[in-house]
Amino acid sequence: MILLTKAQIAVAIAAGVLLFAASPKSARSDAPPDFVYAHESFKDSSCSYYKRADPVGILFYGPAAYPYFFYNKDFPYHTGLRVYPDSDTQYFYVDGYCQAADSTGNFASNLGVSLGSPLCAVDDDQCPHSIKRYHVRSIWNGRNNIMMTPHYDVPCGRIGHRITAAKASNNYESGYDFARRKVQNDFRHSSPSEHPHEMSGAHGNTVRTRQCGGELAGGNGDLIKITVG
Repeated sequence: MILLTKAQIAVAIAAGVLLFAASPKSARSDAPPDFVYAHESFKDSSCSYYKRADPVGILFYGPAAYPYFFYNKDFPYHTGLRVYPDSDTQYFYVDGYCQAADSTGNFASNLGVSLGSPLCAVDDDQCPHSIKRYHVRSIWNGRNNIMMTPHYDVPCGRIGHRITAAKASNNYESGYDFARRKVQNDFRHSSPSEHPHEMSGAHGNTVRTRQCGGELAGGNGDLIKITVG
């Protein structure tokens, strides 16, 4: 395990904060003025506001935040999630460019979501647990920062999946909030001293998107920054 000096931690934190705080807000006409492209993933390489997919909920930063080590060892070790092929490529807006998510940074708890179930379209509680899943897409920005979009997939009939909306039955946590908290707790509980983290509610997007089945789901805007190294 790599140990950080205080100076190294300060540099890593500054780099992580700079990535988000200095990320330019949209200069395009297709987005609200408070929408930040760097805090979202997108469905295609246009990175258009109307093609937005999932909010960035986790930022890992530090000496160990590089793909080979983090994707193959650190992240699956702490979370229990595994790399799965992703036929649905998404994109991130990094340093002014729309870039495809890392193929080795696609993690899920299982592949069962593809099976579908008509029960899942109308009632989360009736949806079999075996075909729900945690899912994360990621991108490395080349500067010891890895951005992730944790979310909780629930099948929607036999045609796709959806993110659960925040409502009373799930303590007003959407599938984005629920999955982000799972990753945060996995790192916090397994080795809290090795992975200090902080929460910032100022950087995440809260725009809701319509899901399969008609619900509107979005994150609460929180961003968790976790040191790795």
